[in-house]
Amino acid sequence: CGLGKFCNSPEDYIGKAALAEQAKNGPARQIRA
Repeated sequence: CGLGKFCNSPEDYIGKAALAEQAKNGPARQIRA
């Protein structure tokens, strides 16, 4: 995994979902964050 402490766990999936939402919002916003 590499996104969080948990691999193949609910916490890891939540982290991936959050990253996916940021990607949908646009790269410019992601760069500023």
